[in-house]
Amino acid sequence: MRALIGLLLIASLISGCTNQGNSKLVSAISAAEAYKRTQLEADFFEYSDEAMLEQIRSREDQLRPLTTDSFFQKKSADRMFVYALDIAQIKKKDLRLSDLAFEERETDDSSVIKLNYEGLLEIGDENMAVSGRIELIEDGEKWKVKYDSYNLKDFMKIIDDSILERAAR
Repeated sequence: MRALIGLLLIASLISGCTNQGNSKLVSAISAAEAYKRTQLEADFFEYSDEAMLEQIRSREDQLRPLTTDSFFQKKSADRMFVYALDIAQIKKKDLRLSDLAFEERETDDSSVIKLNYEGLLEIGDENMAVSGRIELIEDGEKWKVKYDSYNLKDFMKIIDDSILERAAR
């Protein structure tokens, strides 16, 4: 009888740990998805310097709570959060992220979750594959992005081609 109770107790502890781990993973993926959608989705709008500044401020206000302070400061200074807005203006189309899927990567730090991701960025009728790696760190009861690397070259090509086209005129 004691052995049975002991086995049930161990099984319940293992199940509890597994459920807690799954809960953390689900929360981290939810935070990663919110970050990627906020970062990459954009609406086309009638351009003016004032409207663009307002869009940038709004985007940064939405992204700040989803990221660590150091990651936010670095990416904001690099203008990484503006690329989707730029592409929406260049293409004159809304940008929507679809088919976003995450896969957990191994980590030896229980306060960090590492994920691979891929999805499609719909730019009007065009689609562009998006893929990368993202790391989130547990901050209290929230997960925050501390690292994100994705196929930025594809985004930069659209922006660079637009600059070259304007320069050639």
